[in-house]
Amino acid sequence: MIMNQNQKLLFSHFSKVNKEKWAEKATNDLKGEDVFKKYTWELEPGIHILPYYDPSDLQANAQYEAFHNRLAMPDHPTANARVWHNLQHLTVEDEKIANREARDALNSGADGIIFNIPHSVDFKSLLENIKLEHCNISFQFSRESATDLAEGLFTFFQSSALKPEQITGTIELTEGTVNEKLAMFNKFKDYTQFRVLLNESKTDTHGFSESIAAQLKATIQLIEAAQTAGNPLEEVLTKCTVNTSVGPDYFAEIAKIRALRMLFFQVARAYDVSTFLPEHVKIRAVSDPWINEAYQPHGNMLKASTGAMAAILGGCDELLVVPEDNDQSLMVRIARNVSSILKEEVFLKGSADPVAGSYYLENLTNDIAQKAWHIFQSTLEEETVS
Repeated sequence: MIMNQNQKLLFSHFSKVNKEKWAEKATNDLKGEDVFKKYTWELEPGIHILPYYDPSDLQANAQYEAFHNRLAMPDHPTANARVWHNLQHLTVEDEKIANREARDALNSGADGIIFNIPHSVDFKSLLENIKLEHCNISFQFSRESATDLAEGLFTFFQSSALKPEQITGTIELTEGTVNEKLAMFNKFKDYTQFRVLLNESKTDTHGFSESIAAQLKATIQLIEAAQTAGNPLEEVLTKCTVNTSVGPDYFAEIAKIRALRMLFFQVARAYDVSTFLPEHVKIRAVSDPWINEAYQPHGNMLKASTGAMAAILGGCDELLVVPEDNDQSLMVRIARNVSSILKEEVFLKGSADPVAGSYYLENLTNDIAQKAWHIFQSTLEEETVS
């Protein structure tokens, strides 16, 4: 921001404060105790949170200046700066009941539906009167029935009057292999906005960095399978949606999602996919229920709000807030409305990247990214040796 003359005069009355001066004053207030020793804490092994950050901390991360954490911007100049889809999860036992519940959700604030389909269904009945061109429609298929369900969905898409690029959503294969996921890419390759979900690893990971490293490893496995099969890497990478959970650690979750986007982009560049941009990384954030008796009956509502806000500020493209109890309509409504309130009342839709330039969050993003990349590379080296 360029200051005018009056602003310069105003700020000239205040002396500049750097980290050394702040530490000197804080140490004096603590009667000689080192403020950085006393109030620095460990987020996870190797990542420490300092009590104070200033512009000098950004200079230490100059290697990231070439990367811009750009977020997907709509084409229309009057559209919102930030766009994310508010999703609701439904398990399909009966097509007509699920259809009614989906339409109710879409008319009550949801931007999309995730249908969990455990058995064969009639897609025409399931999706009747749902305007696919105006919402995000995603599907969870079990590995056993995935081939038949995908064929039925593909047939339904072809029979609709919509163009392939008008359909937005994802397919998720529960416990599907890399080659099975690649088969889904090939099945729906003409549907450029219909993606395959890359889930977080189900292995026992500890910490934010390990979670990202596991995601990167799964991405590499998909890339190598695509290369073997002769699939263009750009097409595969741009048809991925990366799934990640958000917990109660507010600032760390913001940094984790930003770091995930950064490193997914870095992997694409490592494979020389020069046309792949940071905004091409699509991230689905999932806020799972958080139950703590000390905060009941509204503990999960509090966590859902902070988790959803962290996901949005971190740059998610899709947001699923899971209710504490899917059988209670009030809890389902509260979970669905969290995103709408943050969008329309908190107005988080109005800023493309509101945390950009935060000394603390920029450093935390870089620290998590560096550690995750190190773990990821070490894992690849160990597998190569073995």
